[in-house]
Amino acid sequence: MAVDANPYRHSIVLDIGQGEGAYDGQAIVDAAGVIGQIIEAGVATSQAMLISDPSHSLPVEVNRSGLRTIANGTGDFGRLDLPFITNNADIRPGDLLVTSGLGGAFPAGYPVAVVDTVTRIPQEPFADVTATPGGAARPGARGHADLERGTAR
Repeated sequence: MAVDANPYRHSIVLDIGQGEGAYDGQAIVDAAGVIGQIIEAGVATSQAMLISDPSHSLPVEVNRSGLRTIANGTGDFGRLDLPFITNNADIRPGDLLVTSGLGGAFPAGYPVAVVDTVTRIPQEPFADVTATPGGAARPGARGHADLERGTAR
C-alpha cells in the first residue's frame, strides 16, 4: 500500500487490481469500519479515495435513532463533517454512524465514525456536527483491508 504525498488529497494505492476482483466504486473496509472506495482499478493495482478526502461524501445513518444524513471528508484524517443535521435532530456525541446503503456504493450497516461534537446554533437551520472515523484511514496506519463484494459479512 502507498499513500498519496499531496496533503489535500487522501488516497492510497492498493496492490490489488482487477485480476483479484477489484472494481471502480468498490467499498474498502477494515475491522473498525469503512476506509474508503476504489476510484480506479487497474490490472494489478487500484487507487482508492479515503473517506477523509475533502471531495468524498457517503450516506450514513445514526445507529441509535435511524437518522440519515451525509458524512463529508474534511481533509483531516481524524474528522468528518455532517453538514445537514437540523438543530432539532436526534443525534448526540457518542452515537455510532453506519453506512445507510443509500446510493448503492456502500452496503448498509458498516461502521463509519463516532459522533464527537454536536453544537446547536439557535439562529442557524443546521447544527455543527463532527465525527471521528473508525477505520484505519490515516497516515501510518497498518493493517488489513477487505474489498467489499456487495454482501454483508
